[in-house]
Amino acid sequence: MQLNLERPDYTWYLRGADGAHALVNERTIERSFVIAPESLVEDWPVVDAKAMQAEDLAPMFALTPELIVLGTGPTQRFPSAAVMHACLSRGIVPDAAWRDARIATLTEAARPKAALEFPFVLAMRELVVAAAEQGQLANMTPAEWLARVKTLAGPPRRGRGVVPVVR
Repeated sequence: MQLNLERPDYTWYLRGADGAHALVNERTIERSFVIAPESLVEDWPVVDAKAMQAEDLAPMFALTPELIVLGTGPTQRFPSAAVMHACLSRGIVPDAAWRDARIATLTEAARPKAALEFPFVLAMRELVVAAAEQGQLANMTPAEWLARVKTLAGPPRRGRGVVPVVR
């Protein structure tokens, strides 16, 4: 992914990434790292998102982020539920890509496979969307938020195979 360069008013900025390398300012980084506007933590020890532990997030939490974007290389990988919980408990919600990937997986699981169907899929979809939309709760009433979650989590309309995306 190539990012256009507009010189920001902060020290560190990500200029590009291709799954194997990242360009931070004018430096090429080939290992895991943590970046924030005024901080760069190089050689972050995490090399596999699935093996990541909640404790591994300490360098990020020390920066008090509103958002964490986890780059996992050429293949999208997701951290464990414990890691997600560590973020959610601090008010850091998953991004839309996380939600969309989880909803797509649940949509696939909901398709009839021989005589087997999964009746719990709608509830799981609601949990995924609720986690991703937790930040919106501050901007609306609980009833409005619940209606939003149910709308976004609803199964795609037949024949379209489209997952609703709200940006």
